[in-house]
Amino acid sequence: MSRLTDVLMAVVRSTPAYTPLLNELDGVAGDGDMGVTVATGSRILQELLPTVEEQPDADVLRACGLALAKGAPSTIGTLVASGFLRAAKAAPELPADATPTAVLAELLAVATAGIEERGGAAHGAKTVLDALVPAVEVARDAVGSDTPLPTALRQVAEAADAGAQQTASMQAVHGRAGWLAARSFGHEDAGARLAAIVLEAAATATEELS
Repeated sequence: MSRLTDVLMAVVRSTPAYTPLLNELDGVAGDGDMGVTVATGSRILQELLPTVEEQPDADVLRACGLALAKGAPSTIGTLVASGFLRAAKAAPELPADATPTAVLAELLAVATAGIEERGGAAHGAKTVLDALVPAVEVARDAVGSDTPLPTALRQVAEAADAGAQQTASMQAVHGRAGWLAARSFGHEDAGARLAAIVLEAAATATEELS
């Protein structure tokens, strides 16, 4: 497998273990099935990744996005698929001499923008963006300081984790959770926690591959 597919495979193999946690967080003011959706998406990508390991990164990202859009068409599945597809579109336009950390920062930024556009939410509204936006900021700072990829991704994961923790003190204003805002207070947003879980797994995998 390529480095990208190796990391993605490590992520999708680890995420199903968080099914109960994500279902619990999602059930506070949602349908309570985010963990099930994530497990389904993980299974889909585990089957897909070996078939695209020789393809360019942009094609890998596109294939992942299309597979999730088709096979896990829930709210979170659609958002993650949008992030993959936006990153796939941007990948071929990156400078040939871009460092791995610069690639991470740019693709994470465009994926986050795609999720924001598709979901219609914003940073501070107690959504996945509250983990992703600070992660993007840290990634961009890492580019400016020439931080190596494993270190940068670890910092990104820590920023996402901190962002997810902060959602516990936020009032939801978007979607069904917004209707049940009082119930969601004191609990982390499930989407934000998912982003932190994914980035933590990616950071660990990158460290192990370095």
